[in-house]
Amino acid sequence: MTGRTRLLTIGDRLAAVGGAEIAQLTVVEGLAATGWSVELLYVSRGDLWPRWERLATRTRAVAASQLARSHPMTSALGAFTTFGDVLRSHVDVIYVHNPGDLPVALAAARPRRVPVVVHLHLPPPIRQPEWLNRCIRHADAVITPSTDSAGRWRRAARLDDGRVTVVPTGVDTSRFVPLADDRRMEQRRLLGVGPDVSLVLYAGRLDGTKGLDDLIDAMGRLHGAARLAVCGDGSDRSYVDHLHRSAEGLDVAWLGRRLDVATLMATADLVVLPSRVAETQGMVVTEAMACATPAVATAVGGIPEMLADFPDRLTPAGDPAALAAAIDRLVRWRTDHPDLGPASRRWVDAHLALDRTVEQVSAVLAAAGRPARPHGGTGR
Repeated sequence: MTGRTRLLTIGDRLAAVGGAEIAQLTVVEGLAATGWSVELLYVSRGDLWPRWERLATRTRAVAASQLARSHPMTSALGAFTTFGDVLRSHVDVIYVHNPGDLPVALAAARPRRVPVVVHLHLPPPIRQPEWLNRCIRHADAVITPSTDSAGRWRRAARLDDGRVTVVPTGVDTSRFVPLADDRRMEQRRLLGVGPDVSLVLYAGRLDGTKGLDDLIDAMGRLHGAARLAVCGDGSDRSYVDHLHRSAEGLDVAWLGRRLDVATLMATADLVVLPSRVAETQGMVVTEAMACATPAVATAVGGIPEMLADFPDRLTPAGDPAALAAAIDRLVRWRTDHPDLGPASRRWVDAHLALDRTVEQVSAVLAAAGRPARPHGGTGR
């Protein structure tokens, strides 16, 4: 790699809170593996900290990276000290993954003419502050994981088409892998799944936007014996209690947060993402397919792009009956249609391998801030 080789990135809590935190780590890990030197500023550590510590050449805890409504004075002071850390860094590009980090990044970068790239893993909120839209417009480049999310951000922040690059977040296909039958059966035994019971997995946050109550409803409509394994947790305890009550009488295993998600995906017969809101990509879908486990998901946001070759695996959001029909049709694929799992893995290998993502992101980082080449000339 030539040209720029040093980047600074900012994290809040270094934990697997959701797909955005995992996507940031996955992409930056790939960049570090290809020669980028990574400086990391972070607010607090979590279960992803060991991986960050291994990849970063320099890490520093900061009090805050962005303003918070709940404590504006304290967060403002913390953001000011973070500004100083960014200003003192010796990097070629600042690569942020939360638009809230842009004010500090832009303020520190502009005096030194360091380009700033923002990678938007989440869709814009319903009420996006105009000052934040201005910050996004001042970034040197914007990356989104799907054409759907790119369109949403263009409209919300009034971005020029040429400022936004679509780079789907790839899957680490050396980590998300199929399991041999004997190991998969052993994992099923550890989960208490009988030999004639299908295993359906939900992996993600437990909140109302993810549609888990629709999946619980769908499980009660299935024709065959099936267990639902729920991997994840939620901060809204009243909603989590509601889910537990809704699942009474069904075969549901509440696993909580787990670090062996890849193993769980490879063990399951089907992974389901029943989201009710626009997912930018739905990483759970592609990670499951990399494990040779088909995924069923709702047709929202960027998810249809991830299932472009498998339209029969898409269902309308908020429709438990349609979700149940899709699960019934696909969950016994190992005996009925044994190529569905390997075909899923092949699709990820061909379209969403992590090295392709890293190459594309690296190119955006290297080009950020440079004058655009003129179009239409012959070059002579």
